[in-house]
Amino acid sequence: SGHLGVGIARSKFNIGPGTVMIVVTNEEGTILDLREMSGISVFARFKANKKIIGQSITALSLASFRKTQKRALSEALTFINKERSKGNLQELTLL
Repeated sequence: SGHLGVGIARSKFNIGPGTVMIVVTNEEGTILDLREMSGISVFARFKANKKIIGQSITALSLASFRKTQKRALSEALTFINKERSKGNLQELTLL
């Protein structure tokens, strides 16, 4: 059991690659699965981001992410926090 959040971020003026992130966390806020699709064409595919899987969302450093990745991840986290609030769980925040 856990929570799922999806975040979509487009680049400025729709020129350049956009990013879609699917994030699955458990009740404690540890990332169980993270799939990312980034690209311009219809041939882009979802890829697992293995270096982030297993880390806690609250301990995740955003310094190594691109702008669109940061926006997509924060949007996904917003959806996760909505689900967590239904179960009276503490809200997760990014650093």
